[in-house]
Amino acid sequence: MLKLLDKLVAIPSPYPHEHQLSDFVAQYVERLGCDVQRIPTGDRNNLIVTTKESPHYLGFYTHLDTMPPAEDCSVDPYELIVAGDVASGLGVCDSKGGMVAILEALEFAVKEGYPLKVVFCVDHQNYSQGAYDVIETGLLSDIDFLIFSEIGHAIDFNSKFSVVFGRNGRRVFDINITSLHAWDHPESAVFQAARFISQIKRLEEQLKERGDQAIVVMPDALKADKRGQPVAGSTCYVRCNISTTPSFGEVEFRAWVEEQTNLFEGRIDVRLHERPTPYLEAYQVDRNHEFVRCLEEELIRPHGVVPTTMPSVADENVFAAHGIPVVTIGAIGGGGHSSSEWIN
Repeated sequence: MLKLLDKLVAIPSPYPHEHQLSDFVAQYVERLGCDVQRIPTGDRNNLIVTTKESPHYLGFYTHLDTMPPAEDCSVDPYELIVAGDVASGLGVCDSKGGMVAILEALEFAVKEGYPLKVVFCVDHQNYSQGAYDVIETGLLSDIDFLIFSEIGHAIDFNSKFSVVFGRNGRRVFDINITSLHAWDHPESAVFQAARFISQIKRLEEQLKERGDQAIVVMPDALKADKRGQPVAGSTCYVRCNISTTPSFGEVEFRAWVEEQTNLFEGRIDVRLHERPTPYLEAYQVDRNHEFVRCLEEELIRPHGVVPTTMPSVADENVFAAHGIPVVTIGAIGGGGHSSSEWIN
């Protein structure tokens, strides 16, 4: 498996440059005897791989792209380095380590005659366009359950492996704060924006107190329109990235923002930040699902693993939103989106 991981890491695939890895995986599984369907996302190919015909499938999923190499990377990001039980290199955690496990599972399924359907997507690290393009084909309607082999979601690094039963959703809002006062007034838009940001921090604390432990509300952009002179009608722009839960989503955030307008003289305008694909909703897998109960009884509880909910969004949200039950299972790893990715 390390030899295969070494080959995968050596193939650069930061989005939108998944072409070479997509071709490698397609040829690899075709040599195993699998059927491969190529689903285009622009000039890149997603892959749907099946071992044999069946009315129903257990499905596996992983993504082909990685983040670009970190600017502070001091080693060759495309060289696999193994030290003891730890392997490091770009993508080992997110998600080429899981890809190795899936390819091994495919080989096993072919030899044993098991029906298996595997999805390899592009654009995961961008806007999940690959996942949407695959869903729109209708070719996943016969998948009864989907396992994502993502690595690095561990909360306890001493655990045998990690399991994710759900993810938060996401919204990004463009917020314009307009004050009735000039820039040199203590109630100008800049000061109001500073107050607004401090209120966001209080909001997050309040949400945690009531049980929304995974919620993340963070301003990630700030821009002021000075208009060249200190006149009334100053405006400040704040962009907020919201990790939504079933109990706190777009409606609740907009209502909270409306309350903030009572704190100063002026107005707050809120709109969704535009993006090419739909915003993703939070999901939780049904723990009464027959296959989930099987996983818990046979795999998860015997190893003392505690399933978690992730505050970030991923392609799993896309599949869950289209009615496919999904669970994420991966080896212990970390350092995703950084220069120090590793996997046990």
